Amino acid sequence: MTTRTLRHLAVLWIPLLALALTSPSAAAPSVQVKPGKIDLGVIEEGQFFERFLEVSNGGDGVLVLEDVKTSCGCTAAAVEGIAELRAGESQKVRVTFDSKNMDGTVKKRVTITTNDPALPQVAVDLVAEVHKAIRWTPKYVSLNKIGANTEFEQLVQLQSDTHLELKVLETRILGGTLRNSPTQLFDLESTPPRVEGDRNVHEFVVRLREGVKPQKISETLEIVTNQPAPDDTLKLAIRGEIAGRIRVVPNFAVMRMVDPGQETARDLTLTASEGTFNVIRADVQDGPIVTEIHPDENGRQTVIRLIYKGGEPGSNG
Repeated sequence: MTTRTLRHLAVLWIPLLALALTSPSAAAPSVQVKPGKIDLGVIEEGQFFERFLEVSNGGDGVLVLEDVKTSCGCTAAAVEGIAELRAGESQKVRVTFDSKNMDGTVKKRVTITTNDPALPQVAVDLVAEVHKAIRWTPKYVSLNKIGANTEFEQLVQLQSDTHLELKVLETRILGGTLRNSPTQLFDLESTPPRVEGDRNVHEFVVRLREGVKPQKISETLEIVTNQPAPDDTLKLAIRGEIAGRIRVVPNFAVMRMVDPGQETARDLTLTASEGTFNVIRADVQDGPIVTEIHPDENGRQTVIRLIYKGGEPGSNG
């Protein structure tokens, strides 16, 4: 090959290389969402809001809106119209927010999923400061598995806007199976109201009585006021558990179905939080179930095995 031929090949190769370096890449969509945040400011509890996000395609390929989700049921979002956008097109996403039963700082999130390879998900926060005219502080009373004979009391505030002139007419704690009888577990004390800024504050002390046995707690503090319904009777949940020294896990047993003559077993584990104990006897009333007692060596845990042997077809144990 001559020098002249090599020169011609070099001249041809250089433009081809330049063409390869400047060739455009494959078309791709590019998602853009405005505004980047929805700030509702200070709002009144119970207000409903509707806002719109604008989703645009700033790329070359087709942008597909694959999904729109919100972080809770109080906020909803839906695409208004088509779900595919060509280059330069835009589409609205409708966002609604219901502030019923909310109080204080609220932050919710709207997440938009698209086929944008560089940014498949865009999150937009919705924020608000919800003002509730009448509110409890704290929002409930919790006794989180306190031990028997443990002293417990909780200060509760009922705050209301001064212009409401809220007056407390009656206070009570209800409990029992139907939660409609006077409590056997708590005492209630109240203090005269005071004014703090633009709020009237009523304070109550919920105090656990001495000698209450281990049990689940499901009581309700009720305050009868001079306000029109639904604020004439305000309720605050009192929930929790007084744990015994010996705990049983699980606290119920379900035996599986067996054929006649076959056996099924279920273990209940008794554990002492302090000290030791002995299980003298374990009986199951009105049922063909045999019990076995298996204590451990240190005396702080015992397994009770329930054994059921299937009887005649259709019989229950």
